[in-house]
Amino acid sequence: LNDEDIHHFECLRIPSTNEQRDFDDLVLGLTKVLIDSLNEKQLNKFIEKELRGGIKGGISRLEAVFKNNCIEEYEDHIQFLRKLQNLRSSSSAHRKGSNYIKIATEFEIGSKDLISVFGGILAKSVDLLDYFIGVCSSAELQKS
Repeated sequence: LNDEDIHHFECLRIPSTNEQRDFDDLVLGLTKVLIDSLNEKQLNKFIEKELRGGIKGGISRLEAVFKNNCIEEYEDHIQFLRKLQNLRSSSSAHRKGSNYIKIATEFEIGSKDLISVFGGILAKSVDLLDYFIGVCSSAELQKS
C-alpha cells in the first residue's frame, strides 16, 4: 500500500456496530489490502512469458503462479479472494442488487450479524496470509 492507502490496513478491525456502512467500509479496505495490493509485476516473474498476456487481474495471476509452480491446496484461498472481490464489487463499490443478494448468502449475511460475518472474513484472511507465508518460506516458487 502506498502512504495514501495505508489507513485501509491500519483501520482493519472487527466492527463495533452492526451497521452496513461500517461493514462495507471494512470490506472495501480489506480488498485493497489483500487483492488490489497484489503485485502483478512481481507475480509475472513466476509465470512463463508466453502465458502472461492472457491472464487478466491479480487473483487470476496469483492462481497461475500457484498452478505453474505445482503449489498445492491453493484453491480454497483463491475462491475466498474471488468471493471477497465479488462482495466488494456488489456492495461497497456499487449499488446493491441481485449480485449482492447472491454473495451475501454465501457469506451468511442476513443469517448472522455483520460483526460475526466480518470476524469470519478476517479469520479467513489470516488463514490466507499464513498460507502465503508457508508457500514463500518453503521456496516452492521458481521464477520463469
